Amino acid sequence: MKQNPGITDRVLRFVLAFWRLGPWPLRFGNPIINLVDILVEFIQS
Repeated sequence: MKQNPGITDRVLRFVLAFWRLGPWPLRFGNPIINLVDILVEFIQS
């Protein structure tokens, strides 16, 4: 695995994290699934 990600990778990760953790994330009917989804996205970013 490459240790130094490029600028494109960093920008795409930031945009994805902003979108998922911002006011437009996906919402599911079950609040537990929503919480797990938010935690996973927070860990990924």
